[in-house]
Amino acid sequence: MRGTVLQIAGALTLLSVIPHAFLAWPSFRRDLLATGVDPNVVGALAAGWMFGSTAMVVFGVLGLVAGARLRRGDRSGVTVMRIVALAYVLFGAAAFVARGMNPHFMYFVAIGVLIAAPLTGLPAGGAAGITPGAAGGEPGAGR
Repeated sequence: MRGTVLQIAGALTLLSVIPHAFLAWPSFRRDLLATGVDPNVVGALAAGWMFGSTAMVVFGVLGLVAGARLRRGDRSGVTVMRIVALAYVLFGAAAFVARGMNPHFMYFVAIGVLIAAPLTGLPAGGAAGITPGAAGGEPGAGR
């Protein structure tokens, strides 16, 4: 079950790149140019925005892979996904406050919590639990 929840979080993270990169940025870019922002500045912002979109893809894929591994009892992705979850929660909370309590940024907090939830209480580690009698317990203990 934990691995499945992590895969759902990974899929949601991956899917969030669609509105971020292909809907929000073009609209934001038009608004910036319409208000007279220098095109070089808009280009610099575009680079940062696209880096954020790329990071969302990477975090989503990491969640899908770590979730699949966790379903097999392999905890090797636990630490990495805890870092991703923390990054989402901290960014979302800071942006929420910095942007005047804009509820949009609570999405990042929610995704971070969804990533962290199935990892709660799991020790970090490798493939323990795959072999009966291993330190991690029975096969499939991460499910």
